Amino acid sequence: MTDPITQTGVDGTPYLAVDVQPDVVAGYFTLDVSRLDGPDVLLLHPEGTWLNVVCTVLEVEYQRGAARLAGLLNTTEAGTATVVLEDTDGSFDPMTGGELIHKGSPIRFRAWSTDDGTGDPWDAVLFTGAVDRLAVEYRRDEPALVTITALDVIGELARWESEGYTEPGVGTGDDLAERLDRIVDETGVGALSPDSDTVFTATLAPTVLARPWQELQSAVEAELGRLWVDRDNQWVVRARGAELTGTVRGTLSDVHGEALTGVHCCIGAARPGYGPENLTNRAIGARRLPSGDVGPAVLARRDDAFSQERYGVGAVDRRSLELSTDVQVAAWCEAVVTGNTTPELRLDQVVPLPAPDDLDSALLAWPAVCATDVGDRWLFRTHTYGGRLVEQTFGVLGITATLTPESWDFTWTTALAPDTGFTIGGGWFVAGVSVLDGNDLLAPFSVPVT
Repeated sequence: MTDPITQTGVDGTPYLAVDVQPDVVAGYFTLDVSRLDGPDVLLLHPEGTWLNVVCTVLEVEYQRGAARLAGLLNTTEAGTATVVLEDTDGSFDPMTGGELIHKGSPIRFRAWSTDDGTGDPWDAVLFTGAVDRLAVEYRRDEPALVTITALDVIGELARWESEGYTEPGVGTGDDLAERLDRIVDETGVGALSPDSDTVFTATLAPTVLARPWQELQSAVEAELGRLWVDRDNQWVVRARGAELTGTVRGTLSDVHGEALTGVHCCIGAARPGYGPENLTNRAIGARRLPSGDVGPAVLARRDDAFSQERYGVGAVDRRSLELSTDVQVAAWCEAVVTGNTTPELRLDQVVPLPAPDDLDSALLAWPAVCATDVGDRWLFRTHTYGGRLVEQTFGVLGITATLTPESWDFTWTTALAPDTGFTIGGGWFVAGVSVLDGNDLLAPFSVPVT
């Protein structure tokens, strides 16, 4: 990038920026920096202010949310990021900067441009976290080469460990948001996003808060909800059965210029396929008994015999659920099986293919791609041979990206996220139409059959 203050450069060219929050603790001295021999750089910027650091970014890699689909009860993974840059201003060099930026310093990566295609500037935060490691390589007659790795709030919480509370612990009857608030208060790690749900189904067993990340994962499993970290490094939680309802950023379409909502992004080949990971037609569950209780635990089981005959057995077995009452276990098993008795029909791959004579429209999609956060959605439309239309709305569960000056590559892990503003039609993706079991997304009929 060029000027970190005015953010000027070639009009319309996307830039990668590195923002940090330097130490600003009054009276904290760094090497060769004090009020005695010159301005105290630790006092130049108010605490909590993001400083755009002058450097040349060579590569950024990051992943947030779910990096892979690992089944119905998969959990979000720790977000990680790596940036390689030329330290043109000496801001990252601990030998000369006095550890102004160090392990634990807040850091974020942004994409921005002076022109979004309509004449207005745009700016999108890609990743926010804390510095985990910083490595410097000196090069003769060139700026130092710096490699920074960063972790989001999950990575920080995963390292937090203590002796915990004595049994039976604290927080009996918490819902998921209350449990997360309790963990944040105890550890000081992160904050709950206002985009989180406020009404939950499950009430939770007490927790000892010895390993809060593991205990939070167990709480999400008991709720059968969703958990992720947004681009501002805040916790987002969703309740049982909640759909992804984030902003619809754009329309992926094989018809040039078609944008039913958001921006248009041309696509070429699209590959749908079966996803067996979420097939669940047998659920077995039991509650974790508190310390001192005598067993055995009450066991619940739910089966869908027809689905097992057609697709084979897909089982989920959890006998240590963090639920506060045995009554909730049967409802948990029913919720696991309901709606998951068929393999998921999904898009394994969609290939962006800009129209060669209209690259300007392709550039319009970049701000929306960069702004897409976990939980956001894109509308997918493709027109098959014979005039049939395939239309779905997909929600983003995870983002993996590799960004260099030469190319930017984004991969999204997605899930179906129906939008009431659009209908599914065309006779191929037909919801709720089946002769036998009423839940077959691949029923070869365009109208209900009795």
